[in-house]
Amino acid sequence: MGEHKLAYGRATLAAPPADGEEPLTFVASTTNMNRKGFALRNEGWRLDNYNANPVVLWMHNPFTPPIGTGRALSKTSTIVLDGVRFDRDDELARMVESKYRRGFLNAVSVGWDFVREDGTAVLDWWRLRPEEIRDELWYDLAEVSAVSVPGDPGALRKQSRSALSGLGRELVDLFDDQESPTGVLTREQVGEAVRAELARLGIPLPDKDKDMTPVTSTVDQGAAAAVLAAFDLQ
Repeated sequence: MGEHKLAYGRATLAAPPADGEEPLTFVASTTNMNRKGFALRNEGWRLDNYNANPVVLWMHNPFTPPIGTGRALSKTSTIVLDGVRFDRDDELARMVESKYRRGFLNAVSVGWDFVREDGTAVLDWWRLRPEEIRDELWYDLAEVSAVSVPGDPGALRKQSRSALSGLGRELVDLFDDQESPTGVLTREQVGEAVRAELARLGIPLPDKDKDMTPVTSTVDQGAAAAVLAAFDLQ
């Protein structure tokens, strides 16, 4: 479940059972366009890995014990998380379940890895066109989390970090083929190339002559470090 390729999406809570005892059900994925700008075909989902260990986490945190369990089922046009039960011997799990049943929580977040048909990892899926993601990739369900806000903001930081790390390596390869009077690129040349690629990826940038603080607030320090390390500028 590598950070370099894990994506997140919202799963919507179905109507909670009136008696407060029946397990909860969530609609995890439809074929509609999501807020990241691409759609997922229903037949592209792979559920076996998740169903072999169908735990429910809190806020995508794999380093604390799970708070529940459930199973993923493929329906005609949706993926359904069925039979979601919370551990009533765990204080956090009891609180989370209560908030779902009383309407204070309404969604979970599902995480998946993009893979090819043969199961190999797709490391640069964010570079693919929406129709390629929809028609050519498979989506290996990795985990389900109870969350206060679906579409975990942390996912954006992880994706930015991994994207910039890959970008750094690609730019190194590119510049290795270029000639310069000294044989070494200047910081200004590196900065201009990185700035151009960040703009292409849609990451907001400040004016060139202004303080760079807005960039580091949009792209976290891990992402910046990955690019600098790739160019050996740290």
